[in-house]
Amino acid sequence: MTDARVPDRLPPGLLSHPEMIAACRKRDFAGVFRLLKLAGIYPSLIARACDLTPSRVGEVASGKRKIEKIDLIERIADGLHIPGHMLGLLPRDWEQKSPALRQHRPTPDCGQALGSPIDPEFFVNHLRSVMPGHYKAANLLGSRHALDAVTRHVQLLDRLQQNVGCDARDELLLIGARTAEFLGWLNQDLGDFGQALYWSDRAMEWAQEAGDEVMAAYVLFRKSNQATAQRNAQKAVSLARAAQRSTAATLRVRALAAQQEAQGHALMGNPRFAQAKFDEAHELAAAPDGSDADDALDLAYCTPTYVEMQRANCLIELGDPRTAVNMFEAELRSRRSTATTRACTSPVWHAPTRSPANRSRPPPQPAEHWQSPSTPSPHEPCPNCPQRARPFNDGRPFPK
Repeated sequence: MTDARVPDRLPPGLLSHPEMIAACRKRDFAGVFRLLKLAGIYPSLIARACDLTPSRVGEVASGKRKIEKIDLIERIADGLHIPGHMLGLLPRDWEQKSPALRQHRPTPDCGQALGSPIDPEFFVNHLRSVMPGHYKAANLLGSRHALDAVTRHVQLLDRLQQNVGCDARDELLLIGARTAEFLGWLNQDLGDFGQALYWSDRAMEWAQEAGDEVMAAYVLFRKSNQATAQRNAQKAVSLARAAQRSTAATLRVRALAAQQEAQGHALMGNPRFAQAKFDEAHELAAAPDGSDADDALDLAYCTPTYVEMQRANCLIELGDPRTAVNMFEAELRSRRSTATTRACTSPVWHAPTRSPANRSRPPPQPAEHWQSPSTPSPHEPCPNCPQRARPFNDGRPFPK
């Protein structure tokens, strides 16, 4: 009697079959399911292995439905034991436990099957053109939807920059620093702080090699934000101060770093220092800035409203939501009168989504712990700041 389950490893001949490779590359699951059926893995087994209904498997196999969601693609890869690289995914956990797969699987990172050299200028232009789609995917669908593609782009860029001349390499490093910073943010948003730190460090390295000091200062701010998200207050403050010391830091980068330092002081229980830095950040964000040095970063979201939202969040976290609501309402009234529409077109425009690591809130403090002030105006500092706070978001603009 046949064991009615998908085998732990698909036949090597099936995985290496040109039609299977082509179908996986195109994510043509009608073709994949057809080839699996020829190998004796029928729709009922596919449905059971991938936690799908048999009717849905039948509709996909007949071409009536398509599978495009990344979480479903990952479920199929894991359920059917299709190596991640064949479907454009990172290596799956179960692959790491299989010596045979590690030995025979092609490396996924460097465009290993391209067959001809890639022109660096073409790749830089291509990356600039496709990245807005990744930002939009992360913004609307979540960071995981952009993670695999951005990872492959950065890995390929890393390979290219090691084998080109100086001028072409500088262009690769400039776009690479911004792309690696985005990849660091994607990993942070997914709660993988190890990878977030790794790619932020690469972004810093490439920015410094390319002489992009503004980007280097911005990455220091982002690393401070990562430290705040992990509740490492001392590191958050020192990194934010380093960003502010940079002679290349623009007013907006300094404003972002100042409000990040404020959050670090709040974590350390220094509300007075926190308020002072929030006030400084507010002034910097409000000051006219004729410089275009940070235009590539698109920091237009760094406004007095942004700073005050960070300040107000402190009150929510520590038990004074009434004052925070008053601040939010005041800022919203001010915002409505000056609202503008902004397109998502920059390499460093990412919408704020909560990292799984940041979802927990500290226990609210008793209301009497804080004096209840009168409603602050949009341009006056809030007289209260909590002693413990999670960042309102991860240093990204509010959705418009």
